Formats: sequence, structure tokens, C-alpha cells
Amino acid sequence: VESEAAFLMEPVTGTVLYRKNPNRKLHPASVTKLMVMLLALEALDRGEIKLTDVVTASPEACRMGGSQIWLEPGEQMTVAELLKAVCIVSANDASYALAEHIAGSEANFIALMNQRAKQLGLRNTVYVNTTGLEPDGGGTGNLTTAADMAVLARKVVQYPLVFRWSGVWINSLRGGKSFLRNTNKLVRFYRGCDGLKTGFTGAAGYCLVATAKREGVRLIAVVMKAPTSD
Repeated sequence: VESEAAFLMEPVTGTVLYRKNPNRKLHPASVTKLMVMLLALEALDRGEIKLTDVVTASPEACRMGGSQIWLEPGEQMTVAELLKAVCIVSANDASYALAEHIAGSEANFIALMNQRAKQLGLRNTVYVNTTGLEPDGGGTGNLTTAADMAVLARKVVQYPLVFRWSGVWINSLRGGKSFLRNTNKLVRFYRGCDGLKTGFTGAAGYCLVATAKREGVRLIAVVMKAPTSD
């Protein structure tokens, strides 16, 4: 494995099948959004938000840059549509808009992200934003480890709803006007793959938390700071 760090887990028992530098702190890039996905899924499960809730995009959400669905200030989308955009095309603007809807502000949501990380025992994980983009003007950005991301993914896959979006290769938004193609090519080319999250920045390299299920057995694989997308 050429990646800086890697981890392979069977999520039902938590059995670790492979590890490489499992606790090395690295930038997760958009794999950050696994925590956004988890907090959204848990809020839905508790009935605090609904898939049909209509979210109005703030100017701040629309300024995110990077991977996005080009939300316009004041544009409205449902929670389901925003989750679809986060899971399939890793949309930073959708992630920010979801965060604001769930917690009232991005700052409040980042606090929730770090609180949940502590509760899950992710000792080497720190979040400073909801996207995984490196901060403007320096700063370390989000940090995590391959082992922590496997534990987080293990929690996410307990919510089958996530596979409605993470396992989809092609979809659309805005009545078919906005084309979505999954950033995770394994969904199309690897038998049984149905998620979960890709990431890339210059500092993070290529990152992937993938999961697949064959013959009743699911595995979660994490690679961080891979040299190429291959």
C-alpha cells in the first residue's frame, strides 16, 4: 500500500485486518464530511430534522469553493438534496448549508463535530471546518488518523439511509439540470462497493474511506495521503 496510512476493518465485530501508520495525524480533506454525514443521520434519527426540511442557502455557504453544486444565496434545497450532494459529489456548499441548518451556525456545528469525535473515542481527530479545505491564511486545518476514520465510518454504516446516496454512481439535482457523478469510482467499478467518502487537497493527498459488502460480509477500508487517485 503506497498510501501514508491505511486501515481495514470488519465493522460488526470491529476486527482490524490490516493497519499501516494507523495513528499518524494527517489531513483528511473531504473525508471530513463523514462526520457531517453522521451528525445529519443522527439528527434525522432523533427527529430533530427531517429529509423534507427546506434549507435556504446563506451567502457564506455559497462562498465555499472547491467541490460544489454552485448554490446561489437564497436558493432552497431539502435536507435530502443536500445530503445527496454531500455523499455523491462531496459538495462543500451543501455541507456548510447542512451544518447551518442543524446547529444554527458553522461554528456551533464544528463544536458538535469535535464533541462527537470525543464521544466516539477519536483521540487524534480535530475539526476546524465542515469541508476539509485547508484554511485561508495558514493554520493546520482538520487533522485525523486512518484508525479514527475507520471508527467513524463504522458508526456511519449503522445508518442504512446513507447508502441511498453514497452507493449511487449517477444522479442529478434541480429537476435534472445539475448532473452528479460520484467522486468514488469504486461504486461503479468494484463489486459490492456502496460508499463512503473521497477526499483530495494538496496537503492531504488522495484520501478514501470505502466500504463494500459481498456475501453478507462488509469491510471498511481507509487510505490516507495516497500519491495518486489510483
